[in-house]
Amino acid sequence: MKVQCPACRDIIEMEKFSTSDAGLSFVCTNCSASNFIKNPQSQSQTAGSSPPATSHAGDQVQAELEDSGNIVCPKCGHSQADPHACHLCGLVFSKVDQASLPPDPAEAADLWQQITSNPDDEDLHESFMKTCIAANRLDYAARQYRIFSRQPGQQQISERMLSRLLAKGQAHMAPASLAPGAREDPKRKGRIIFWVLMLLSAALFAYFIIYAAEAMQNMNY
Repeated sequence: MKVQCPACRDIIEMEKFSTSDAGLSFVCTNCSASNFIKNPQSQSQTAGSSPPATSHAGDQVQAELEDSGNIVCPKCGHSQADPHACHLCGLVFSKVDQASLPPDPAEAADLWQQITSNPDDEDLHESFMKTCIAANRLDYAARQYRIFSRQPGQQQISERMLSRLLAKGQAHMAPASLAPGAREDPKRKGRIIFWVLMLLSAALFAYFIIYAAEAMQNMNY
């Protein structure tokens, strides 16, 4: 996650930071300054006469998405101790409305159930990834593998599948100009050069004929 350092005004990638209802604390990787950014919503809540109502969605996330004492992000599956916001995707847990989250793709969910029963089946993993890509739900696949990696004995295969998923996602989102079918045909380029040279030769030959005809006409005079 990128942020502007209040001390040096440089845009940095936060590496060391912590969050709370009061705000965000981080160390600038450029000038090493310790910074704290206040949460404006926290300030407005403090100024009110009565404390705000607790978000039911936030309670649900913290109550249902606990994993060995950590909070599991419902969006990306990242596990952490910080109960305020996801350090990977930036999601603020207290603002999560479960009804607003996209439903799991049914076909991919069925394949995932098969994977959990037979995690060594490479064909199942391949079908699962292709189904998620077709449904434009790479986030669902990544979330499932991150959660699965925390199960005993599944970390290595989950990390390998996450790397494969990343490569497939990058290939899927690559510009059309980089796609194999869109590459320039060297034979077509050669044919274009050939016809351009032929046209230039024909134009030059016509020029010499006209010049010779004019020269002979002048000699007769």
